[in-house]
Amino acid sequence: MPFIRVLLPGSPEAKYVLKGDKVTVGRRPDNTIQIIDRSVSAHHAEFLLTDDHYRLHDLGSTNLTFVDGQQVSDFHLHSNCKVTFGTVVCEFNASPSEPEGALTPAQMERDLAFLRAENQELRNQNDTLQRRIDMLSSARLITGKNESTRVANSEELKRMAAERDEMRFQNTGLKVELEKVREELSVALHERDAARQSRELMQMVQRVQPDKGASEQDAGAQDKGTTQRIIYAAPPRRD
Repeated sequence: MPFIRVLLPGSPEAKYVLKGDKVTVGRRPDNTIQIIDRSVSAHHAEFLLTDDHYRLHDLGSTNLTFVDGQQVSDFHLHSNCKVTFGTVVCEFNASPSEPEGALTPAQMERDLAFLRAENQELRNQNDTLQRRIDMLSSARLITGKNESTRVANSEELKRMAAERDEMRFQNTGLKVELEKVREELSVALHERDAARQSRELMQMVQRVQPDKGASEQDAGAQDKGTTQRIIYAAPPRRD
């Protein structure tokens, strides 16, 4: 997916992946990409998704927007270039072959398998703790132990209940993370299928063109073979 690197002097390099129909850039925190610099306007510019690419639209900024050193107000981004907001230079990558930190479908599958196993393990631990709590609660009601034993059991119940709640919290977080990974996997698989279809179409076009050239050559050879040369005899001379 397209992304942009913000090379702000005195600050670490920041990378932002462009997602959605609109990505705003500006100094205020309500922008999708916030650049804290005096030369950047509060709402400086925006990236708008158009067909299969983004176009850069300036929002009437004070210090203007530039692409490869040229001032622009609305520019279609089809290739890698340098984008400057005010005096802040950024690097735009239109279609990276392998973005840094991106997961391949195989890696996503392994991560999903790991998360599923860890999620199941947490559920099993949660069920075990719940059974222990139920057993201790039943034992306290039936046997009628003395006060000190009841206090000890109460503390044990509190400890296990807290441990159970913590595992439930972790389980909820894992479910959220699992859904994010599933979404990323779905996007990666869609991009892979689109690339595969494009490659197959290119191969089909390449196969059709040579066949067409060969057919034209055969037709030319056939026409040449059917051409006949007619020679007229000279009339007899008269003395």
